[in-house]
Amino acid sequence: DWPVVAVSVDDAVAYAAWLSEKVGRPVRLPTEEEWEKAARGVDARAFPWGGSFDPTFAHMRRSQPGVPRLWPVEQYPVDCSVYGCMDMAGGVREWTASMFSEGQVVVRGGGWNDDMDELRCAGRRGLPKQFRSSSVGFRLVSEAPGLTTDPE
Repeated sequence: DWPVVAVSVDDAVAYAAWLSEKVGRPVRLPTEEEWEKAARGVDARAFPWGGSFDPTFAHMRRSQPGVPRLWPVEQYPVDCSVYGCMDMAGGVREWTASMFSEGQVVVRGGGWNDDMDELRCAGRRGLPKQFRSSSVGFRLVSEAPGLTTDPE
């Protein structure tokens, strides 16, 4: 129920490889483009839920009174994209499979210790591959069994 944090991008990729073997299909980090579409939908929303902002909509610095801290996933039902993806704005930043610059990987989303600007779906930053933090984790993507992307 808690996000996996304090892992490098290589740790996340290794876990995806292990899980791929276990479930018998490819599992991987999303590209930053896949991550953004899952968060924004096709109508270019500023936040997964739409264009307005309220600090109680997602897990961020001002969501609750007191010192900000990590919380379990799916505690903010408004932080849900049109595709049903939870915690795309708040919670933890997420590693992607995309490179930002030499030696840096793109992370997307905002974290529990971020402010509103960091929670926007279009927000992105680069972090060194070996970076680990309690505010950075990952999500994985996989093709559903039996589905094909080939038009027939």
